[in-house]
Amino acid sequence: MEIQLLRSAEVNESLLQDVVPILDFEPPFEVNTIPTPIPLDDVAESMGDRFLRMKTLRSDRRIADDCFLILLTSKPNTENWFSSFDSSERRNVFIQTNDWEHYVDCENKYAVAYGVLANCLQCLMFKSSEDFDWAHDPPIGCVNDMCSWKPDITLKMRTADICPDCLAKCEENDVVRKFLDQALPLMGKVREQTLFTASLQRKSPNRDLFPFPVAITARKLRQTREPLRRFLSLIDHFDSLIRTTTLMAARIYLPDSFDDFAVRNKLSLRPSLGIWLRGLQDLGRHQGLDGVTSADFQESFELIFRKAEEDKLVHIRNEKRAHGYIDVHDDSYKNNFDDYQQAISNITSILSKFFNAFWLIYVKQDDFISHGEACASGWRLMGDHPDFVQEEIRYNPKEWGSRPFVNHVYAVPQHGGAWFDLHNSIIYGKCPECEHNRVLMADGEQYLDPYGGHRVRLPQ
Repeated sequence: MEIQLLRSAEVNESLLQDVVPILDFEPPFEVNTIPTPIPLDDVAESMGDRFLRMKTLRSDRRIADDCFLILLTSKPNTENWFSSFDSSERRNVFIQTNDWEHYVDCENKYAVAYGVLANCLQCLMFKSSEDFDWAHDPPIGCVNDMCSWKPDITLKMRTADICPDCLAKCEENDVVRKFLDQALPLMGKVREQTLFTASLQRKSPNRDLFPFPVAITARKLRQTREPLRRFLSLIDHFDSLIRTTTLMAARIYLPDSFDDFAVRNKLSLRPSLGIWLRGLQDLGRHQGLDGVTSADFQESFELIFRKAEEDKLVHIRNEKRAHGYIDVHDDSYKNNFDDYQQAISNITSILSKFFNAFWLIYVKQDDFISHGEACASGWRLMGDHPDFVQEEIRYNPKEWGSRPFVNHVYAVPQHGGAWFDLHNSIIYGKCPECEHNRVLMADGEQYLDPYGGHRVRLPQ
């Protein structure tokens, strides 16, 4: 029994070549590709029209009735389905090749391969899509979950399983059972690529060089699939980028006039994202910042302000989150995400040099050792996991003129030099909301917990 993969013209041929090895069937099943793509219009067509097109194609190319014809396309359909099989010509199937990244954390080729396996199985199990009353809604972690709410797709892909009722139906037909025997192990291989642990293995080591408030919001963004939450996570990450940079840079380069800086930029009450951004602009334009590295970063701070203004990042945050109602259509948030993700990614790249110049260190203990040497110990508040690395740093107090305060967070130059006290701007302590130790960021008179999302007032 043959499975033929066909693509529409806008889909890169490499996707077909990537999917075929995943569908590693043994006889009597085999997978082949049709080299010539078919053109599809940009205007969304109904699934009925799409299957009519495939029926004509099957006839023109004399494709056998028992052969599966699988169309891979990124063109939209009016029903907004990721995939379906034909209710009249049961072995015609289409599968969307795009937008999977919003719902599952794996490369598109694995999601497409899973769609091929699931739809071929359903074609064999059911006489038509109208008989698909076996589909489970709400989902139960079975290959035949309906997933009318798209984020549920991740459940059935991570279980790679079939429920007892559906398994019993497969047992009624020898061909279905033989296909299932090969399909389930292949689904299991796809499953391995969708797990959060697989995502961790793909993690870039550079993320461990980012301060925790930035790294954790980036991690939340990577793990979020539903369009609204994904867009909101993008805005949170942008806020964390700007807030963390402004607080750290002001404490580092204006150690004796931070309070004046905070008042001048209205950071002392409940600053908005726009105020944080203008504070960063102020640092970029400020004359006579302390520190030998300040000149390296001032141009970057000014550049970030200009890019944020040009891309209207604060405007879209206010329109879509602060001053508007939730849109009934997820597509609008998907489009917003696509429009602004690259701009925020560019800002992250610009700031990476600044973030990689310092460690955030929480000092838990500070002791003299011998011969005028001291040792500060605590945790390095870097990376996207709250199980922080314990750190011990030996130093000469005479070279610094003072010793670090216990229970303060410091910006520590990675290549040596004096530490910068971030106390009251970034602290590590118990969050009053959840009563867990958290990294807390100043937000006027209150603090934000970027891990739990809490906004709290600390006891005096």
